[in-house]
Amino acid sequence: METPTDLKETEWKDFAGTVVYRTKFDVNSSNAGDTVLNLGKVYGISQVLVNGVDCGVKWYGNRIYDIADQLHTGSNEIEVRVVTVLGNYMHTLTDNATAQKFTAGRKEWPTLSLGILGPVTLYK
Repeated sequence: METPTDLKETEWKDFAGTVVYRTKFDVNSSNAGDTVLNLGKVYGISQVLVNGVDCGVKWYGNRIYDIADQLHTGSNEIEVRVVTVLGNYMHTLTDNATAQKFTAGRKEWPTLSLGILGPVTLYK
């Protein structure tokens, strides 16, 4: 995906697990200072890694990460991992009594949002 998309609007709407987003970008010496990554709206548990270094995990609230210490001049890679909730997947397990109990046996289950909706921005 080129832009953050709510996975409930895609073929992956019943997915349960970890979604990995990656991008590379260049940093020159004049813009390598104090930098913060704001993921915007996220549905799930988020973890950010910059150049392979863990910058933290956030379960709720603002998904803002200080990434200044992990950036270096030249090419950098940001990886964001989002662990989804199980609700959409559990509802598909119609032959599983535990899954049906979890979803309260509802025939109509509201499809929950999944993944990063953004906007994703870098701030100095």
